[in-house]
Amino acid sequence: MWLLLSLAAALFTSLTDVLGKKVIGRCGAYVVVWGMNLFAMPFLFAAVCAQPLPVLGPLFWMVLMVQGSMVVIASILYFKAIEVSDLSLTVPMLAFTPLFLLITSPLMLGESPSSLGLSGIFLIVAGSYVLNITQLHKGYLAPFKMLVKEKGPRYMLMVALLYSVCANIDKIGVRQSSPLLWASALNAVLAVALGLIMLRKSSQVPRRIKEGWKYLVLLGITNAFALIANMAAIQLTLVPYLIAIKRLSVFMTLFVGFVIFKEKGCWERSVGALLMVLGAALISLAH
Repeated sequence: MWLLLSLAAALFTSLTDVLGKKVIGRCGAYVVVWGMNLFAMPFLFAAVCAQPLPVLGPLFWMVLMVQGSMVVIASILYFKAIEVSDLSLTVPMLAFTPLFLLITSPLMLGESPSSLGLSGIFLIVAGSYVLNITQLHKGYLAPFKMLVKEKGPRYMLMVALLYSVCANIDKIGVRQSSPLLWASALNAVLAVALGLIMLRKSSQVPRRIKEGWKYLVLLGITNAFALIANMAAIQLTLVPYLIAIKRLSVFMTLFVGFVIFKEKGCWERSVGALLMVLGAALISLAH
């Protein structure tokens, strides 16, 4: 069941990426990241009301505030990344999250992958190298240098690091409540916080919302389903394994970026993304 839920989270995450890229030019990053959380709220709260409310643990509110702050930062960086660079170059950087989880999960949750899982991590690192295979004429280290110098990939690497901490906090939050309640509470905090940031950072907000409201609603729907699937899966497996399978969204998003947005170099980059996906597959087999 955890595998199916993780795959569902990957699918809806990919759809969120594509929709966000589609509307971000009209609305801007701040409006998009606010809208995807605001319009997810009705679906999440409906799901919560359909079940008995759990008893909250003593750490629930503290964990919620910490997670809310970190996800706000990660969300803004995330959409800034796909705003300034191709999906095929930025989104694969999220595959580094399982690598960072090798450090954060043992420290925060006491969860460590097996040797097979570690093999998957090495494939993910190799994939990040091949991702920029077209730059090899500049030297064997050129791809790694490019990942650091390009603004979009740099933002997304920061997101991957933040996600490696947030994923562990999500599991703590679920243990302090329930998957649906935690997803709903976190979403509500994000909607309020990001709304305040949006009003401060963005101009002509009503016009931007009016121009892209249909996409914002769709973003909310895909984000809601991604959250529900993610939180349901996180209590059934190790966090590094869940996030690794969730990173299959990389391949899905690369394909859509090539077909819909006609991004260049997708073939070369897809080879690196495929290695990342194979690494994720090994990690899943280690469960």
